Amino acid sequence: MTVSLALGPLFLVGGLWALALAIKARAKRRALLRNSVQVSGKIIRLEDTTSEGDSVTTSAPVVEYKVGDRKYELVLSPRHKTDDCPVGKKVIVFYEQGNPANSIHELRMWDVNLVCALCLLPILIGVGFFYTAYQEASQTQDPVKTEASKPS
Repeated sequence: MTVSLALGPLFLVGGLWALALAIKARAKRRALLRNSVQVSGKIIRLEDTTSEGDSVTTSAPVVEYKVGDRKYELVLSPRHKTDDCPVGKKVIVFYEQGNPANSIHELRMWDVNLVCALCLLPILIGVGFFYTAYQEASQTQDPVKTEASKPS
């Protein structure tokens, strides 16, 4: 099997992987929304991040919240401007009852990871399907060309 023949199934597997991620993210989100508990948290620091090959630095606020005697941290989405997220600011955190590590800052049905996985899903599966079909069609046409071009 050549590399070009392996690309179609590779895209199909990538699409199935995106589907698995979307299902997992959705299940985690549903559990959190169904059994959420609200607590107060506080931004304790800003973590600077720089994308590879990018000169732009963003900061991700880190929120600390307490459940019982145990402290947890939640890293919020990185942002370019942190004027609205100064260290020491109080914020609301929602966590899953019985699983305080599963937490979010805002109660939303959809999150970025889930949306990205769902957008990638049809693209990867579609490219994989059509690429595989194209390769199979071109393989069935090749033997006819090679037999016709053979010298008698």
